[in-house]
Amino acid sequence: MMQLSRFPLLAIMALAMFMPVAMPQSALAQDGQVRPAMTYEQCMASGDAGMGMTSGMMECNNIEFIRLDDILNKTYQSIRKTLNLAQKRQLQLLERRWIARRDQQCLAEMIEIGGTLGRLSGSGCMLDETEKRIQWLKSNYVVRHPIAGK
Repeated sequence: MMQLSRFPLLAIMALAMFMPVAMPQSALAQDGQVRPAMTYEQCMASGDAGMGMTSGMMECNNIEFIRLDDILNKTYQSIRKTLNLAQKRQLQLLERRWIARRDQQCLAEMIEIGGTLGRLSGSGCMLDETEKRIQWLKSNYVVRHPIAGK
C-alpha cells in the first residue's frame, strides 16, 4: 500500500474525486433540509445506477453522503450543547482525528483498488464510516434532540 503521508497533494486530489462538490438538487428540499427524493436503495436500483453505470452509482453515493453528513453534523451540534468547555474541546479533537482517519482509510482503499471501481469503493467507504460515526456518537453521548430520519 502507498504511504499516503508522503503524497499529501496527491491524497487531497484523489480524495476530492469522490467527494460531492455541490448539493445535487434531488437532495435539497425546498425548506433547505437534506431529504433525497428517494432512499439510497431506491436510487441505486433506478436510472443509470440501476443499469450498473458508475456515474449513476456515484451520484447516489454523493446524495447519500450529503444526507449522512447532515445527520452527523446535527448530531455533533446537539451533543456539543450538552457539554462544558473542556468536553467540547475533547469532542472536537476526537472528531478531527476521526475525520483524518476516515479520509485516509477511504483514500487508501480507493488507491489500492484503482480506477472507477476504486472511486466507487472509496465513496462507499465514506458512507460506511460516516454511518458508523453517527451510531458511535449516539451510543456514547446523550443526544439532546433526536435527529429526524435516524
